[in-house]
Amino acid sequence: MNVTVSFTDKAEYLLVKSVDTVSTVEDIVDHAKGIFTEAVKYSQKKLLVDLKEVTRPNKPFYYYEAIQRMLIELPISIRSFVTALVVPEEYKDLGQFIETTALNRGLQFRVLVSEQEAHDWPVSR
Repeated sequence: MNVTVSFTDKAEYLLVKSVDTVSTVEDIVDHAKGIFTEAVKYSQKKLLVDLKEVTRPNKPFYYYEAIQRMLIELPISIRSFVTALVVPEEYKDLGQFIETTALNRGLQFRVLVSEQEAHDWPVSR
């Protein structure tokens, strides 16, 4: 896993941009843990995470398992974040699976392909 992540503290939310290749459940968990570990250092509780340049497996069960592990391995404060992910159009269906799985586990989470919707959702919360 080769990761580049940048954080920009905006007035409305913390903008996170990631360039990465993830291929295993462990990679997915490590990527998410890295983002949330850094995000807690900021005062923002709203995140817009741009994942358009992240190459990932299209295997829904990987994300189901990754979300389960994140809820165990990350502090409970992860539930206080309002998180919008932006993914490429080809990952829309996978994104909906990830969103549903996260919402069913108590996370405030949206996966969107539109940058404008991804901007608007955390701002409106």
